[in-house]
Amino acid sequence: MKIIRTTTSGVLLGLALVGVACDGDSADVLPELEPPVLEPVARSLTLRLEGTPSGIDDDRLAQLQDLMETAFVPGVDANLASRARDALLAEPDAHWALERGLRHEQPVVRSNAAYQLGQLEVQAALVPLVRRLKYEKVASCKVWVIDALARLGNHSGLRELASLMVRGPRSLQADDLVQAGEISIGILDRAHHPIGRNPSYSELQSTLGELDRTWRRRGFVDAIAPTGDLTRLRIDRLLLDLAQFQLRSVDDARFVLQRLGVAAVPALRTALHAQNNYLRNHALEVIRDIGPAAADAADDVLALLGDRISAPYAVQALGAMQCARAAPRLTSFLRGGDRELQMAAAGALGPIGDASTIPALRRLLRDTRATLDARVQAAFSLALLEHGGEGYTFLTGMRNSGRYHEPTLRELLDRLPAK
Repeated sequence: MKIIRTTTSGVLLGLALVGVACDGDSADVLPELEPPVLEPVARSLTLRLEGTPSGIDDDRLAQLQDLMETAFVPGVDANLASRARDALLAEPDAHWALERGLRHEQPVVRSNAAYQLGQLEVQAALVPLVRRLKYEKVASCKVWVIDALARLGNHSGLRELASLMVRGPRSLQADDLVQAGEISIGILDRAHHPIGRNPSYSELQSTLGELDRTWRRRGFVDAIAPTGDLTRLRIDRLLLDLAQFQLRSVDDARFVLQRLGVAAVPALRTALHAQNNYLRNHALEVIRDIGPAAADAADDVLALLGDRISAPYAVQALGAMQCARAAPRLTSFLRGGDRELQMAAAGALGPIGDASTIPALRRLLRDTRATLDARVQAAFSLALLEHGGEGYTFLTGMRNSGRYHEPTLRELLDRLPAK
């Protein structure tokens, strides 16, 4: 799909982001941003998907599902089950039945389906496996889903795997805990992140946490594999779900796309040029949630600073992406005019990490005429940039006085490095 960019907008945006003082004293330096050129992306996706076969023949799927049921449902003769499993896995389209198996009523079938999908290494299975992360309630099944994702080069489940390795009513029981430990060691070995002999569960949790942080920073494990046709088709369907206003469809699509890491970024970049406001803004929110791993989308996001509807979402995304080029323009938003943009910019500049923005943030924090929302966000960014200081004192003072929304303050304070 062609993405249209106008030369004029690009020049203006480049001028806006080069050689600008960040202390708020150069109000006349930044030129006006032009609105971006938007396209009927949702319509183009719909036409493409309508003309592309995306499934498997019902009769063929039924045959494969019969083999899967025989192979994995308890109570079948062991020899018959073994032959059925071998026959199923020998079929090139076996993954269709195994993907259905992820939603089977019996946990043992779901676990086997996830394990075999990991062994088959079909890239397109990433989408149903990531979706299963959201809906799987049985901890022992979820471990196998996370293992399958890791075998497919996706580490989005490692944080949850670490959290499952404790005893409790909603976590793993003794035998499953041992299995989770073995799976964790295998994941670490394949990621060339070895751990010592006979590690404790605490050590495994800590090392998985390191690998999880690497994933969230990079969005891929090893080399980035080219996106296959079926994978791209499934990602495009998720984009169309973002264009809706039905909450569950949007929530599911956002959940999956965020956890696909860099694999979703090319499609999301296309969505950023959509005329459909839902699609464009939901895509910005997903990019925000992906964070630094979505850096390739920086130019597309920067262009949306000139869009009246999308600009606040774009500011948040640029902060989460740690896009240093955006700092001058975001600093200009601190002067006010648009309160929503002011608040978004105040919270985005800290994660970007440009210390030259500290004076402008400090002025906003001390400005009693500004909204309390903007001052709280400025305090958060200052606390990040100054490793505590005046911003941290302001946030804790707000919390102790009860003058501001406590859950928001708790979230912001939790995002600050430990002092």
